[in-house]
Parts: sequence; structure tokens; C-alpha cells
Amino acid sequence: MRKRNLTIKKLLIVSLAGLVIGAGLLVGAVRLVNLALPEYRDRIAAQVSERLGQPVRIGALDLGWSWRGPRLQLEQPVLLDAPHGDPAITLDRLALQFDLRDLLRAHLQPRGVIVDAPRLSLYRDADGRLRVVGMQTGDQPPDWQALAAGVDQLDFFRVQAGQLT
Repeated sequence: MRKRNLTIKKLLIVSLAGLVIGAGLLVGAVRLVNLALPEYRDRIAAQVSERLGQPVRIGALDLGWSWRGPRLQLEQPVLLDAPHGDPAITLDRLALQFDLRDLLRAHLQPRGVIVDAPRLSLYRDADGRLRVVGMQTGDQPPDWQALAAGVDQLDFFRVQAGQLT
């Protein structure tokens, strides 16, 4: 009986030690990735700019951890007016929430998005369509159905403290 209790205690101690070491390795890995993030800021901004067809500037990148899993935060992202370089849409922060299991399977789709303090201005063009001041005007209006389909794939999409004029 006493031998069995000793074995259970050893198993608990080894398990707890393994858990502490694993958590320490995870925190260390996140810190190492955070050190490399500034190198990726311009690359991410260029890819987003190409995809949107508008220049994008990102103030800083930060990788953090929440109860839901890893979170990539873009600090002070700005969508710029292409001809003049003036801000068209500004945000205080854009946070992308990921699921760790998805990342381990190389599935890079975020599970949630938090848009913090977006600021933009709208106007009505000659055809009566709403447009964002500073955004390129094309013949094609935005594909709202595609945008809604993308948002439907998320677990959550939250906009906090926005300003629309």
C-alpha cells in the first residue's frame, strides 16, 4: 500500500514538472517569435496592400496568448489613399485570434477578429453608392456577399469604439 502511494506521488511530481517545463518552453517560443515579428511587419503590410489594391501601413506587430489561443495583433494599421498617401481607414488595433490546433495543422485561418476603434468617412458617389473617402473608386462595388461569407466562417467578429462620419 505504501509503495503504491509512493508511486502515485512520483507520478504526480513528474507530471507537474513536465507541465511546468512545457509551459516554460511555450512562453520561450512565443518570446522568440515576438523578437522576429518586426522583420515580418513590412512583408505582411505588402501582402495586404497587394490583396486590397491599396497601400497599408502597420505600426507594430505583437504576438500574445489568450484563453482562446495565440493572438496576432496589428497595432495602428492604416489603409492609405493610393494617390496621396493620406489615411483612408485607421484602426487602433486589429487582433486576429487563432486556434492552436489549427496552426499545428498549418491552417492559418483566424477563428476570430477584433477591430478596435476604426475611423473612416463615407460619401455617396454620382451613382448613389456609398464609398469610403480615400479608397480607389472602381466600377465594381465591393462584394458584400463574399465579405459576409468570410465573416460567417469566424467564431466571432467584434468591432469596438468605431467612428463613422
